[in-house]
Amino acid sequence: VWWIWQAQQRFPWEGSQWLPHWEIAPYVAFEGDATDLYAAMHLKAGEAALLTVSSFRPEAAQVDLRVDWARMGFGPATLRVTDAITAEPLEATANGLSLEVLDQRFRLLEIRAPE
Repeated sequence: VWWIWQAQQRFPWEGSQWLPHWEIAPYVAFEGDATDLYAAMHLKAGEAALLTVSSFRPEAAQVDLRVDWARMGFGPATLRVTDAITAEPLEATANGLSLEVLDQRFRLLEIRAPE
């Protein structure tokens, strides 16, 4: 819980927008079978995002996300993506992200523009 709280404390809330799973498609979309997978995000365009990827599957899932970095105000070559709980860095490509989500769990990703 501590790591989630820390990620929330670092996020620039003022002027940010909430994108629930039913409104996130212009920004983030699942590649392939998205059954029981959901994404939602707090976004402060060009500065930071908190992206939650949840799985309600009974087994771990390899998740490929197509991300429109430009719509989010980011350039994929310069941004940082970090798992907020494990501190694991993730590689952003021009097209998006790939990550594993364990069964019945979620990943909270911090996305940041360079400082």
